[in-house]
Amino acid sequence: MNREKLKELGLTDEQIESVMTEHGKTVQKLKTDGGKAEQLEAENKSLKASIKDFKATIKSLEESSANNEQLQKTIDDYKTKLEASEKQRAEQQKKHLIANALKESGGKDVDYLAFKLGDLELQNDGTIKDLDNLIKDLKEKMPNQFETGGGQELPNGAKWLDNSLNKGENVSVNDQLGQIFDEALGL
Repeated sequence: MNREKLKELGLTDEQIESVMTEHGKTVQKLKTDGGKAEQLEAENKSLKASIKDFKATIKSLEESSANNEQLQKTIDDYKTKLEASEKQRAEQQKKHLIANALKESGGKDVDYLAFKLGDLELQNDGTIKDLDNLIKDLKEKMPNQFETGGGQELPNGAKWLDNSLNKGENVSVNDQLGQIFDEALGL
């Protein structure tokens, strides 16, 4: 609103001054409220920025939770692999215990004898329950599967004689007879 328009409307100078004063008050009031409006506008911008940040955080958390599911799946996969490895290690330990015990007892075909022993259970202390007695029973049932020293007692009173000539070494007959003679004399 300006003074020229008010003159065109036929208002007197006093009336124009009165209108302009009232208009000035209104404008001043709007300017004072305009500070509030600017403040509200600034708050609005701040809230918009906060909402944008919240949306970004929510998106990030959603991605993180997806990663948590993926991380949990990875952990579960490794737990499964760990259990399989522990089971495999226990099985290998059991096989080694059986094989060593069979070798120490003179077993010839360790794999076959282990098969004949069947599936044995590994105990928590890392041993196999009653393995020595199981091997002893196997020796009685299958004496031909175990090496025996010359003159060693076998079941049923039989004797196993080692008839190999010096385990494949090249020795003359005279040396062999000399050894036999020395053994007979206890030398």
